[in-house]
Parts: sequence; structure tokens; C-alpha cells
Amino acid sequence: MAGTTSATRPLPDTTPAADLRGDGSTSSTATWERIRARVERQLAQIELHAHHVLETGRAPEDSTPAIDAARSLTNGFRQLDLPAPAALARRATDLLTRAPANVQTAIELASLTDDVRDLIAIAIAEVTTTDGEGLVLVVGPSTVQVDTTSWMLARRGHRIVHDASALPTLGEPPAAILVYLGPTADAANVARAARLAYPDAAVVGLHDAANVEIVAVVASSLHALVALDETPAAIGLEVDRAIALRRAQYTIVVSGDADDLRGRISTATVEPAPDGLDELLHSLQRPTTAFVIDDQFDTVGVLHLASTIRAVPRTRTTPIVSLGRHSRAERGRLAGYDVICAKPLEEWLPMVLERLRTAAAAAFTASTASGRGIHAWGAAQLLIDRALVGALRMSSPVSLALVKVPGDLPAAIRATLEETLEVEFRRNDIVGARGDGEYVVALQGAPRHIALQRLTEVATRLHFDEHHCRIGIAQLPQDGRSATELLIAADSVAERARQADGPAVTGSNWRPENETVADVLIVDPDEILTSVMRVALETRGLKAESLHNGHDAYERLFGLTTASLPRVIVLETDTPGIDGLQLLEHLRRASLLGRVRVLLLTSRSREADVRRALELGADDVVSKPFLTSLFVHRVTRMATA
Repeated sequence: MAGTTSATRPLPDTTPAADLRGDGSTSSTATWERIRARVERQLAQIELHAHHVLETGRAPEDSTPAIDAARSLTNGFRQLDLPAPAALARRATDLLTRAPANVQTAIELASLTDDVRDLIAIAIAEVTTTDGEGLVLVVGPSTVQVDTTSWMLARRGHRIVHDASALPTLGEPPAAILVYLGPTADAANVARAARLAYPDAAVVGLHDAANVEIVAVVASSLHALVALDETPAAIGLEVDRAIALRRAQYTIVVSGDADDLRGRISTATVEPAPDGLDELLHSLQRPTTAFVIDDQFDTVGVLHLASTIRAVPRTRTTPIVSLGRHSRAERGRLAGYDVICAKPLEEWLPMVLERLRTAAAAAFTASTASGRGIHAWGAAQLLIDRALVGALRMSSPVSLALVKVPGDLPAAIRATLEETLEVEFRRNDIVGARGDGEYVVALQGAPRHIALQRLTEVATRLHFDEHHCRIGIAQLPQDGRSATELLIAADSVAERARQADGPAVTGSNWRPENETVADVLIVDPDEILTSVMRVALETRGLKAESLHNGHDAYERLFGLTTASLPRVIVLETDTPGIDGLQLLEHLRRASLLGRVRVLLLTSRSREADVRRALELGADDVVSKPFLTSLFVHRVTRMATA
């Protein structure tokens, strides 16, 4: 996490920024840089506030610019669908409006602005390095709304070309053209030109409700029309919907003579109806498929078939067309026919295709409904690190769950998992996609047993056992003090459970039932005392092992796999060979302190020795002589936490 403060960096430039409406550049990079510049102007106001507090020890007389900037950033990031920086901007707003103006809040504000810059850089890198599936041409001025919409389209997987004034010659046909319908007739001309130049592209108009005349003139040249004050996410969804409808392959399944229709219909694929009912229902479940029945041969049979199609949920909305006689119209309506006619093809086909387009649009909208989203790993890691720092300061638990799915997991199951992760957890929990089939969930304020319960419910609902998925859970600070240490601990227990054919969801304190590894390792030269401690611990259900010199302890600890480490290590500071403090330092250097708890026994009463032990990572220090009951209580608490 960035730690630079306003006290050590130059004051931000407060001169008016250049015109952010753009110069008509066709480079999408210019769009992202305009967004970055707008963000930077708001961050500068917050940094000026923080600098004033650091210099004077009090807030400036007018804090309104900084507060407005923080609120504007929060709303702007929500528009950009960037929840991570939005959360930081919201925190900045809280500090500016509720926290006292002192050095601590000023430093945190400066740190927040640096973190926001890091997140924006990550987001822009993700947009610019992702290979988009389709090209979208954005025609219109570089306003905040148009640039934000371009950003949302890029986040949805499109490559963007932005031209502020005209229709450029592109190297490839665009999938869609987004046209800003301004106050002049030029917009209507651009829309018509776009339709003519790229007939296969979906042309979507952005309009201001005040420009009724322009909208009326240009509507016939558009495939979709969206109000300019809609959210960028809604506009992006409408563009995707228009593209999907333009690319949709419509199918007409015919019960009867398909050859006659096949030769006369060019706007849809004509297929003969399968013989079996199951095969027919399967062929009709696509939202772009209609069923045409020539019922002049078997009236009773086709009426029953139509009723069956209407009764099955996945085919309930399939358009059904009857080419029978008008005398059967009433019975056909009762069976669920949509169109009943003996009319020529030219009269009923447009009605059927319109119904198919409506059904396809509804299916697309339903398939793209999502929750609040999963953070990319760069943003998630920054948020998790910040949450861990705050939790350590407040002595609040945080559990980190590592969800591991196999590479051959079916796409439908993976989509269901991601949808569940999006909506299952609380607003203050953090969900990130780590890549290579791994997801990370940070549950703030939740100890390990609560996280275990919640993730087990998710795993059971998604049948993780059947799909060989695993979840390992680690807790701060018992299993580590950073995201890296906690992820190592979570990954380790998930792997142990996999090798032992254990449960799909395991906490870092899980052990196989047949594992004989000691819960507690005692390293102390006093054999009588270690014998007493072992007996006392075993009466509490903890398996204990004892060693009496540092060399044996070193070989025992560093010759083990991570699966065989004890839960608690009790070290005497004056152990011969390698003393307790040296062993503790070796454990710290090997990054094992995130996986074991350490209690130090000492007969030294010097404060410097105790402080040194805690600095090295000891979880507790007990001075000799001590009450056995006190010792057992502390070790039991550490082993079961």
C-alpha cells in the first residue's frame, strides 16, 4: 500500500485543468486519460485539505471543496462500476465530515488518495490490456457521460474508438455504433451514415429528452434509443443487447412440410420438427426459436402438442404459429397458439420474427443480471491489505477464504459460483478473483468458525464435493498478519484436506482424524517441568510433545512439512544449543509464524527481552515460575482459536 503523505510530496497543481471535453481524438487512451485527469482534480482538493491540516494542525476555514470532491469521487466511481476506489472515496468523505482534523486523519487522507491512484492505474491497465470481443465506435463529444459510457463498454469487453465529430474509416466493421444525438441535425445525418456504412452494426442513439425533433427524425435509423441521463451501466447493457439481437440466429421449427418454407425464408433457419417429444422440446427451448404447425392433418394431436409446449417451463414462451383453418381458431387459442392464420408467408412471418426479437431481448436481459461484482485481484488485494491493517489496529478478527476450483469446471457451474460470490456476502466483505481458478473472500469482523459456517453453506448449495472444489480458511492474526501469509495458510489447509480426502471446506486448524501430529510442541531443558506440562495439556485433550535442546527443536521444526506443524510451540528462552529467541527468529524468517502460535517461557524479567520476543512475533510471554492452570489456559486458548 502506498504510504507517501502530503507532508513529503509537493503540493498538487491547482491551476485550472485543460479542457476535458477532448479534441476529437480517435485513441481510446485519450478517453481513459481524460477520466484519470478528472479524478486527479478531485484528489488534489482532498490533498490540499490534508496538507493544510498537517501544516496548521486544524482544518481550513472552508472544507467544502474537499468534501464535495470526495462525494463526487464516490459517485463517479460508482458510475464507472469501480467499487474498490468508491469505498476509499466514501472513507475519505467520512474522515472529512466526521473525524477530527488532526495529523492522523490528514495522513490517512493522503494515504487514501495514493491508494485511489493505484486502483485507477490498475483499472486502466485492465481495460487497455484486455482483448475485446467487438469494436464499438462512439461518435460524440468527450463529455463526462460519453467518456464514462465508453469506459463501461470497455469494461464489458469491447474495444473502443472515440470520434468526436464524424464517422471515421475503420479497419474492421464495428459491432455497434453509439451516436450522441446533439441539438443539431448533424447527429441525424451521422446516424443515417452509420447505418449505411456499416449495415451489420447495431446503431444505438444517446439522446437528450429536450431534443424531441432530432430524436423523431433519427429514430428510424437506429436499432435502440437510450436517454442520456441513464446510468452508464444501463447504456452499456443496451449496446450489448442491440449487438446480441443483431447477431441472433432465428430458427423456425416446422411440423409439416419444411421444404416449402425453407426455400422462401431468408431471415431465419428452417428445420423440420424432430419425431420424439423430448427432442422437440429441446430444440424449442432457445429464445430465438418459433414453432410452426401445419395442423390440417392431425387436429387433435397438434392441439395436445401445443398444450404440452405451453406447460413446460423452458418452452413456455416459444411462439407457436398455426397454418390451419379459421374454423379451428377458438380451439387453437385455448391450446396456446400465438398466431392462427391461413395467410401468406409475407403476412405472418414479420409477426413471428418480432415475437422472437422480443423473447431474445428478454432472455439477454435476464442472462446479464448480476450482483455488485467481483474485484480484480489487484484492487481486491489492496482493499484486503487495508482491511487487515485496520483490523490489527482495532483487534478485530478477519477471516480469509481461498476458493479453489479445477480448471475443467463446467462453464455453467463456474458462472453459478461467481454469481453466488457476488451476492452472498455482506457489503463490507471483499470478494476478488485471483486468477487460475481461485477466488478470495475476506470476511471482516468474522472469526474463523463463522467464516467456516458461511462458506460451508455456499459449498453445500453448489455441490462442491461433486466438482472437486476446495475452500481453505485462515484467520487474522492467528494464521498471519498479511494477505500473503493468510493465503498461504488457507492454501495449505485446502491442500491437506484434498490429500486426505477431507471436507470441501476446512479451517486452518483442521487436522485429519488419523493424524498423530502433536498439537503442542514444548521446547524446554527442564524435563520434570515439561512432563508436568504435557500431562496437564493432555487432560484438556491436547496432544503434546517435548524436546530439551534447541538443535533437536530446529531439526524437528524445519524437517517437517507444513501439514505436520504443531498448532502451538512453547519455547524456553534459555534452551541450550539454539535458544528460544533464536528459534523464534528462524520461524519468522521461514514465514512459519502465520501457521503456528508461539508462547515464550522466560525466567528473565527484563522488559527489553519481553519486547524483543513480541517484536519477533511471539503471541504471548509467560514468566517463570507460573501456575500450571494459567499456562494450560493460555495454551488451550491459542490452540483452539
